[in-house]
Amino acid sequence: MRSYILQQSKYYKTPHLLMMVGANVNFEDAEMYYHQLDQVIARFNSYNDDIRLTHSTLSFLDEAI
Repeated sequence: MRSYILQQSKYYKTPHLLMMVGANVNFEDAEMYYHQLDQVIARFNSYNDDIRLTHSTLSFLDEAI
């Protein structure tokens, strides 16, 4: 995931990257999905000091530009 993020960052003018997660918005168990996503984000952030993942909305990206 780290190498993918670094590759994608070459195409953005800001330090904020929009990355879509998942292929379907019709979650049978959204609570479980977001719990697992929280775990992935926490684990990634614990191993990377120079990249930080977070949940966001499109409005956050718009405000950052």
